[in-house]
Amino acid sequence: MAAESDGKKKAGTSRMGTCGKGIVFVACCAVSAAALAATVTLNGETTYNVASGTNTVSDTLTGSGSILKTGNGALNLTGEGNDFTGGTKVNAGAVLASALDALGTGAVEVAAKTAGVWFNVAPATTGGYTLFGNALAFTGTEDCSFGGAALGVDRLGDSTGDGARNAIFFQNTRLTNSISGTRSYRLRHNPKNTSGPLNGGPSTIFDGPLSVAEGKGIFLNVYGTMTINGPITATILSGGEAWSGGGYLDLNNPANRIGRMYVASDRVRCGDTNVLGGAELVWRVTCEALGATDCAWVDLCGHNQTVAALRQYIFGGSATAGWNKPRWEAEDNRKGISVKSDQPATLTITGMADDKEACTMVRGAVSLVLDAQDYPSFTQTFTHFKSAFTGTTTVRKGTLRITGKARFTGTPRERLHQHAAVAGERDEPRGARHVRRLDGDAQSLCQDAQEH
Repeated sequence: MAAESDGKKKAGTSRMGTCGKGIVFVACCAVSAAALAATVTLNGETTYNVASGTNTVSDTLTGSGSILKTGNGALNLTGEGNDFTGGTKVNAGAVLASALDALGTGAVEVAAKTAGVWFNVAPATTGGYTLFGNALAFTGTEDCSFGGAALGVDRLGDSTGDGARNAIFFQNTRLTNSISGTRSYRLRHNPKNTSGPLNGGPSTIFDGPLSVAEGKGIFLNVYGTMTINGPITATILSGGEAWSGGGYLDLNNPANRIGRMYVASDRVRCGDTNVLGGAELVWRVTCEALGATDCAWVDLCGHNQTVAALRQYIFGGSATAGWNKPRWEAEDNRKGISVKSDQPATLTITGMADDKEACTMVRGAVSLVLDAQDYPSFTQTFTHFKSAFTGTTTVRKGTLRITGKARFTGTPRERLHQHAAVAGERDEPRGARHVRRLDGDAQSLCQDAQEH
């Protein structure tokens, strides 16, 4: 039966037919969609307007047409084998992909920060993944915010319409195409963690490129395992909220290019050399009951990495660890807040225009190199936590400053090259380990500091 041409059609009432340009489906029918499922051919743009609640469409959708989702409700696509080619655009509310190929073969566009697409198809085998080949694009003029802070991350985004809907993964899902954004967007595992880290979640694999416009961010809520195989191009990449997450973020592409990478309650694993993309690594955690929690770390996994600097995100106005400074000071033995590796690997810091300070620990078989060739006056400061690592420490250019409660232990050799320096606070006995070897005319600013 052909659809009416006057632009109005009740969802679920016509079971077989052709939908032409301008057709609008209005969610108002209580008839079981499963009982009425059939094949519908889409031609041109077909609008599904769901003002509230959820409208389930179990038809098999085919043809060259596209879907436009409007209204604040959810459109639940449960028909298997959809092969319409025109794509899906979500102007408001959400589109739920609840069956294999539910989104057809075209691109999916999420056109507002409060709109989204949700993936909820159980894999055919235990431990497997449901594949979607759709390109995914986030458009619109408003950025989503992140982390609940009024200014988002580094003043990017706002505190309303936080992008929680943008893309949610309820089951193990593998996206084989690109993900891009003209605005900041969020990719999130379900369930949303409201009580603390490490509550588990699904796994996702992204095989295609992940990118976002210059100056924008990709925000990840990682509760299970999120594997990114495609190259990442982003000014900001954030791996979790400050107080939640706890999942694994696996980075595998040496072509990654990242400006700043926020490490919150996620656990980052490096699957190849230089997958950190030359980023400034920023720890953004509130330390709420995380003293013994094994998260908020970057594991080099035996692969050498180059980063710009290490920094602690400042909450509020405090210069050290923000408004949770008392929690930091009470939790010296935390397992996280670190760069580590069980296998030998080198972390090279190349410097930035401004000096950086971090509470980060260096652990395991890591070797640390400061080589600020382009920023010779750069100072990287380690403060508060003890670093126990067995690799070497080398300063080729720039200044390595170890101060406060911080100290380096276990590292067998420290080397200073020409025009390099290691600095510590002489009035704090734990400030720095003295330098054993000086190369060229390098200077040591802390040769009389005591080692503890």
